[in-house]
Amino acid sequence: MNESNESSDKQLMDQINDLKQRISYLEDLQNNFVQLKLKYTENEYFLKNLENVLPCLIYIYDIINEKILHVTEQCNSFLGYSQNEIINMGSDFFKVIHPDDVKSLKSNKACLSAQDGEVLTRQYKMKDKSGFWRWFESKDMVYKRSHDFHPKELLGTSIDISALKEAEEQIKIKDSIINNLVDENKRLKEQFLGYHASEAHRTSQFPLQHNLPESFAEGFFHHFGNLLNVIRGFSDIMIKDINVSPEKINDLIYIKQAADKSIEIIRKLNTYFSNINQHAEYFILQDFVTKTLVDLIQPPHIAINLDIIKKKIIIRGDQKTLIVLLSNLLNNAYDSMPTEGSIQIQLVTIRIDEEELDNFPNGYPGDFARVSIQDTGCGIPDHLIQKIFEPFFTTHKESKRLGLGLSMVQSIAHCHNGWIHVTSQENVGSVFHVYLPLINQHKYNVINDPSFNNVRLENE
Repeated sequence: MNESNESSDKQLMDQINDLKQRISYLEDLQNNFVQLKLKYTENEYFLKNLENVLPCLIYIYDIINEKILHVTEQCNSFLGYSQNEIINMGSDFFKVIHPDDVKSLKSNKACLSAQDGEVLTRQYKMKDKSGFWRWFESKDMVYKRSHDFHPKELLGTSIDISALKEAEEQIKIKDSIINNLVDENKRLKEQFLGYHASEAHRTSQFPLQHNLPESFAEGFFHHFGNLLNVIRGFSDIMIKDINVSPEKINDLIYIKQAADKSIEIIRKLNTYFSNINQHAEYFILQDFVTKTLVDLIQPPHIAINLDIIKKKIIIRGDQKTLIVLLSNLLNNAYDSMPTEGSIQIQLVTIRIDEEELDNFPNGYPGDFARVSIQDTGCGIPDHLIQKIFEPFFTTHKESKRLGLGLSMVQSIAHCHNGWIHVTSQENVGSVFHVYLPLINQHKYNVINDPSFNNVRLENE
């Protein structure tokens, strides 16, 4: 009986010890589970924060079903969509991919041949929630494979490279603008040098001993053309900007067309001024001045007095451009007298000797016709006299004038181997003297036609 009790007690103790071991094991498992859970929570927290601080989207893409399985919260700041919106799109996700890029993104050729750890790089455009197209660059690698070892899922990152693409486009357009400017400058330089070489041959009878300033074409056309090329170039950049609205695109196209038209006008003007002397002929200056005055409109409140030498003055020039010269000077005189006044137009001949050049800082020795236009207007301040021939300079700030009239006048005078001298006094008036070289009728055997409608040299 005692032996039976002792056996039962021993079995009970063994069971108790076994139970204690099991409890201890379970406690160890529980502690390990707690530690693992804590570590998992820490890792999850770390990964979550890592996703938030990384400047890119992180996603998992299902290659077979063509949908996003997971994406980080950055999708909201990058595209304006929430995580759930992206994931719930399913295969419709490709509707926010630019049509030109869908085919290449859906292609699995690169994925099927990709090795583990190999990174695939692709660039494409996506439309954000507000409707603007943005450029992205993705770097993907195989994340999971199927039982037959084919790629099943991709783990990837994507960054917004819209600013980089815009900068690349700007660089391309700026390079194109620079190349165009270099070519245009080369062409203008060759044209400019060729013009002066041929003009020196044609006008060798005029012993020029002074250095002419840059022509209107070489100066104004060059700089203004550069500005228009910049406007046209940056219009191109903005037209190609994927974030510009259709309404603004139309405005930019209009700006570009206006710039193109302006450049074409400048080229025509450049050609016109570069070829002034191709239309040069010999004519009587008195007849030209009186006929021009008849054709021009004279304000009723201004009196015009003529003082013209009777002896015929023969010059060589282009009458069309000299009309521009004379009309611009007269219009300036009219503008200086808004209420009433008078204009004295004088035409004389003058000889300039070497010792007199100090009185003619822009001149050279020889015989000249001098056309003087004197008004009784407001005059020009001393500090502005040197600026009035600069392109775009004008004292009419409230008007829409460009300030090109006197710059053209000076250019026309230079192209005729002449120059302009101005004197002025505020509240008294101004005098513009235009000097043009004379043609010696006897020395060059000019045909003395009674009507003088077509004066020519016998040796031309």
